[in-house]
This record gives sequence, C-alpha cells and structure tokens, in this order.
Amino acid sequence: MVNTILITGTPGVGKTVLSKKLGELLPAHVVNLTEYVAANNLYVSKMGGEMVVDLEKLRESIQTLRSRLSANYLVVDGHLSHLLEGDVVIVLRLNPVILAERLATRGYPEKKIRENVEAEILDVCLVEALKIHGDKVSEVDVSGKDIGRVVQEVLSIILRGERRVPGSVDWTLKYSNMLST
Repeated sequence: MVNTILITGTPGVGKTVLSKKLGELLPAHVVNLTEYVAANNLYVSKMGGEMVVDLEKLRESIQTLRSRLSANYLVVDGHLSHLLEGDVVIVLRLNPVILAERLATRGYPEKKIRENVEAEILDVCLVEALKIHGDKVSEVDVSGKDIGRVVQEVLSIILRGERRVPGSVDWTLKYSNMLST
C-alpha cells in the first residue's frame, strides 16, 4: 500500500525543496502539483497566467497514480495538496516577513505577495487542511531552519508518527499590520 504524504503551505514556504529531499530519502515518488496539473490538462481554464484546477479530475488522477505505484510513498507537493486524500498532511509555515522577501526575490507582483503573506498570517492552508484531514495534520515552522533540520522533523512525523500539533504558529498578533484593510 502506498502512503500518501501531502506537503502543503503558502507559496514560497519551501514545499518543493522539502518534497525533493523526501523523495530521495524515503524513497518516494514525488508529484509537483503545478507541473502535474499542466502536464495532464487537469485545469478548467487559465486566468492571468494561473491555472484554475479541476479538483475532481485532479483527485481521480492522483488516485489512479497512487494505485499504480510500486513505491511505498507518494509525496504530493503543492499549496492545494491538502485538498486531496492523504495519510499524513504536513503544513509548512514561514515567518511572513521572510515569505514576502522570498516572493519578491522570485519576481512575484506586489499584489500576489500581499495575498500570499495574508494567507500565511491567517493560516489559510492550515485551516483548510484541518477541516478535511483533522488529526492527520502536522504543522512545521520552517523559519530560520536549514533544510536538513526540516527534513528530520518531517521524517519523524512520517516514519515515527511524531505529530506536530497545529496551532503552535500564530503570526496574527505580531504581523496584523501586514494585513491590508
């Protein structure tokens, strides 16, 4: 049976880097949702350069992939991955100031930076993941940690069941001034 690990979080928190490392270490089959959706035409439309994902088709496609894999693990990397079925859900969190700097370095427009920083401050991915997956969700703050430390924390969740109880990261008080009105 394939264990599905969903790596989610606001764009820019480090999902792809983590997922690639997990793919090497577990070993696992890794799916980057952005690439997978584009390659398999699993979107309804493209608006402003962004794909509007057909979630039902995506769910079916990932289930089919999962049933065909010989690997023990499937790691799904993407800020929508928590909307899929999974055995373990890891929500990566990142200090909003660091996130804004990272997204600016990547050339994100100011509006998208603001939207993503607000989503991080308001725990959007975490709240959605908890509604769908409940106690399968762990929250990992990656702020100030190197990838090796993050990988070890996540491996302890996956391999030893050491859940990181959600709710330990709260940016609202410190960074509420970053929320637009």
